[in-house]
Amino acid sequence: MDFGAKTQQTQAFDLEGKNVCIICQQQTSYLKHKVAEDFVIKAIRAVKTALRVARNNQLYVCDKCFEAYQKKRWGFEQKFVMYGAVGVIIAAVIIGSNLFLRGRFDLYQVFVGLILIVFFCALSLTNHVPGLEGAQGGASPSPSLSRPQPFSPVLGKRPQEAKKPAVAAKRKR
Repeated sequence: MDFGAKTQQTQAFDLEGKNVCIICQQQTSYLKHKVAEDFVIKAIRAVKTALRVARNNQLYVCDKCFEAYQKKRWGFEQKFVMYGAVGVIIAAVIIGSNLFLRGRFDLYQVFVGLILIVFFCALSLTNHVPGLEGAQGGASPSPSLSRPQPFSPVLGKRPQEAKKPAVAAKRKR
């Protein structure tokens, strides 16, 4: 058995790559929504290449999955902001408590605070959803498609589904 020939065939196949939707993981011929190569995807590709398991697929979002992609991307952006805010608050508490309780400024506490901010921001990358090429900040390239509205427990519906209040009829005098 010649294992060298097998690996060369596999590597030749991997260099070709396919057009794959990142949501449904199916091969797609629809190439409108190309996924941007950000630092997370580049890091994953580098690790897979080093382990020789890279497929070098071109990543896209198909039409059927575009709405699901927008919801996932919006959720990722919200979690990133939330985790960053929590990290900043915890860092401020650590630095502030040292200032108020001990009455001195300690660079070690600032360093720990910065480490916590980075850690909390890195936690949000556990559900990373990459942006699309040509879109600002990963937002949807189509302005007609809006971000999903949060569910309102008071109304029991999303804001666009709720009925608008009836306007009282104007009295004639």
